[in-house]
Amino acid sequence: MMHMTQTAEALAAEIRPLLKGDVSTEAKDLDAASRDYSIFKVEPEIVVFPKDAADVEQLVSFVTAKKRDGQDISLTARSAGTDMTGGPLSRSIVVSFTKYINKMGEIKDGTITVEPGLYFHDLEKYLDSQGWMYPAYPASKDICALGGMVANNSGGEKTMTYGKTEKHVRELTVVMADGKTHTIVPLSGAALQAKLVESGFEGDIYRQLYALIEKNYDLIQRARPDVTKNSAGYYLWNVWDRTTFDLNKLIVGSQGTLCLVTEATLAIMRPKKYSRLAVIFLRDMSYVSDLIVRILAFHPESIESYDDRTLSIALKYWREIIRSMKGGIIKLGLQFVPEALMVLRGGMPKMVILVELTSDDP
Repeated sequence: MMHMTQTAEALAAEIRPLLKGDVSTEAKDLDAASRDYSIFKVEPEIVVFPKDAADVEQLVSFVTAKKRDGQDISLTARSAGTDMTGGPLSRSIVVSFTKYINKMGEIKDGTITVEPGLYFHDLEKYLDSQGWMYPAYPASKDICALGGMVANNSGGEKTMTYGKTEKHVRELTVVMADGKTHTIVPLSGAALQAKLVESGFEGDIYRQLYALIEKNYDLIQRARPDVTKNSAGYYLWNVWDRTTFDLNKLIVGSQGTLCLVTEATLAIMRPKKYSRLAVIFLRDMSYVSDLIVRILAFHPESIESYDDRTLSIALKYWREIIRSMKGGIIKLGLQFVPEALMVLRGGMPKMVILVELTSDDP
């Protein structure tokens, strides 16, 4: 917690002249920033809404100076606040990006540059209109924002096929602890060697991190989790493969603890032309693992599942589901006629598995 050598309002009064954006100690803003989608509530002292990257630089420089003077003060980035682990919560200063730093650029060479406050549903709508997709989205895609997706290394239903956010980040623009903006791109060969002898804050980071990873290379590689999805963060094993050094691999998933991201350039892709959903009812759970192995042989784009308890909850609230459909219930009902017949013939399933198959070949 920030030592109360200054009141929050006095500190806010110091920050306001430095920024073009807003600095708030109002109860409604503090309350809004005190929760994410976890069980926690942590109220900050101040919420700052930076107008642009220059504001972020000023804010970081200000806080760095205060910390040098011994003040217990920190910055915590916040986008949409849909994290479920308390990531965007702080007792000090919350930096909220969705109000102003929320733009996106044009599609260029299979990439798009976005700001951290951009809601994913706005990006998805634009990409869909242009015939593109960004596959590394989480289940909260209708309410989350890009800054949190980068900070958490988000992934979801298509992760198995396309990987998580770390696989799609091509470039990050960040403000580091020196209060300066840095552009982070993968480096190799002569460009990497030049960076390792570069003077200044960024050069020091590259030199120290390179030495750390190279000295412990085999140990770090052995520690790499053998899983298809890992959300632990600080992915040291991905930064340096002895050909390419990519600091983005460390920043993605670090939940804003290493720097504040002001722009991200993401790789996008064309969706497959054809898509079909296979619905599998299981009356016996004993052969689930064998079934999944068989399914994987067909290279599905996604596999989702829910059990009989989840299905019973959905049936319990069928009236609410009908109301939420707003006229689409007939279409939905027709889609589920085959499943209804399966229930009538075989009874309620123990588990339902949804397998999405896609291809450019019908």
